Amino acid sequence: MRLTIRQRLFLLTAAALAPALVAFAITEYQLRGERTADIHAQALRQAQLARSELSRIFDGVGVLLRATVTAHFDGILPAANCRAFLDIVADQSEQIAAIAIVEATGDEVACDGPGGTTDGLADLAREAAAGGGVVSGRFRRTDPTAPALLPLAVPHALRGDGRVVVAIAHIRLDWLGRELKSRALAPGDALTIADRDGVILAREPLPERFVGTRIPPPYLDLVAASRPGSLEVQSQDGTTRVIGYLPATLADGLYVSAGVSTEKAFAGINRATATSVALMVSGAALAFGFAWFVGQRVIQRPIDRLLAVSDAWRAGDLGARTGLRREDGEFETLASALDGMMGALQQRDLERQRASEQRTLLAREISHRAKNTLALVQAIASQTFAGADPDLTRRFGERLIALAGSFDLLVASDWTGAGVRETVAAATRPHRTGDGIHFSIEGPDATLPAQAVVGLSLALHELATNAAKYGALTRPSGQVGIRWTLDDGPPARLRLTWFESGGPPVAPPERQGFGTKLMRRILPGNLQPVVEVDYAPDGVTATIAFNLADAGAA
Repeated sequence: MRLTIRQRLFLLTAAALAPALVAFAITEYQLRGERTADIHAQALRQAQLARSELSRIFDGVGVLLRATVTAHFDGILPAANCRAFLDIVADQSEQIAAIAIVEATGDEVACDGPGGTTDGLADLAREAAAGGGVVSGRFRRTDPTAPALLPLAVPHALRGDGRVVVAIAHIRLDWLGRELKSRALAPGDALTIADRDGVILAREPLPERFVGTRIPPPYLDLVAASRPGSLEVQSQDGTTRVIGYLPATLADGLYVSAGVSTEKAFAGINRATATSVALMVSGAALAFGFAWFVGQRVIQRPIDRLLAVSDAWRAGDLGARTGLRREDGEFETLASALDGMMGALQQRDLERQRASEQRTLLAREISHRAKNTLALVQAIASQTFAGADPDLTRRFGERLIALAGSFDLLVASDWTGAGVRETVAAATRPHRTGDGIHFSIEGPDATLPAQAVVGLSLALHELATNAAKYGALTRPSGQVGIRWTLDDGPPARLRLTWFESGGPPVAPPERQGFGTKLMRRILPGNLQPVVEVDYAPDGVTATIAFNLADAGAA
């Protein structure tokens, strides 16, 4: 995957920030875990405090009820005045709507005041007598217009005969609700008191909405649970709270739960988290912004300059320079070094170019002098062979011209070699007509070593001369084909075939002429040449094969 400098810097910055992010996440997780545990403990403490407050209230009612029973049965008040006395007690007690005194069996009424009906409370009386303590009953409302009440039973052993009677007080739930409201609940918190059936007796907030209703079915099991606990719930008023609950099975038959709003409880942590996140985001933005600035100005800018100069050099503008100063930084030092290196290379290239031009001039001078020498040799030969066979003199001169033509090819390549196609074309040029229809030349591109160019040129000259004098080129319908192939080797080897067609019938020569000997001997032996000539009746075929490099070279 290809990454830019800025992307690499961003990755490094992210890697540097990662430990801080991990530490923040771990700290945040631990803080929230600790806060959650504190909230659960706080909710349970608040429920216990509410239960203690209820116990205090009920104990006070119990003291009042026991005093009332004692006043009646110890003869302080005559029995005839029992109802009037209970009426006075109820009127003087804000929290009590009515009082009744029943036998321990719950079946007989010893004394009752106005509204102090004991219908359906026999079981409560028996439970109180058996337990010996204050016992609460169930939510009670005699008719829809009457106030909601909670029966509260208190047993009392009479002096003298030890008989146990039970005083039952009907506690006003509106008064109980006011007592709860007077408690300092934090915003969002809640307190619920329910009877053993899960009917809500008091609730803050929104008592008018919930008193007399049943706790939702998913949480009814908490009322009859075996021990206190806490859990996070979605309250009926839509608030998410952690509630601590005390089941009705523990003491006086009442279920108590206190809820702590998670939103309020986590408000401080959430504010701290938001502040920390904002600071971290700001820090990360600054870090990435600085990374971008460094990548753009300190790194990318000199790199872009280096690439631009590199493109200019590739395009041939060797005079382009970065212009960056060594003292400005490491990249600038590199750029300055490259400027110096290119200056030195440009100077060396200029010197090589001058040397090459000098070598070319020298090669051309040598070629010119060689041609002059060959011309002088040709003139001397003409004078020497004056009166001899003119055909021999002409053929000697043509061979000198072919030799000079191979020199021209080598001079053009600085004597490094020449292409096969160029060599073949140069050697056969004097014998090809204007449109070249007598010759067919085909073969792959290949470069001949300098030592093979001269030999192949002279060999092709001899074949073309013989074809023009005796073979296919003596007739308009005659054709000469030149084909060559390459063998990869090693060493690489070229195989060239000359074949004629459309000429006069061919007969093998009675003796080997100078041209044939020249073909067989002109190629250097280190190229392992093989020359074969077949004088078939329908046309001469010659095969010339040799290595393209010295077989003994390393």
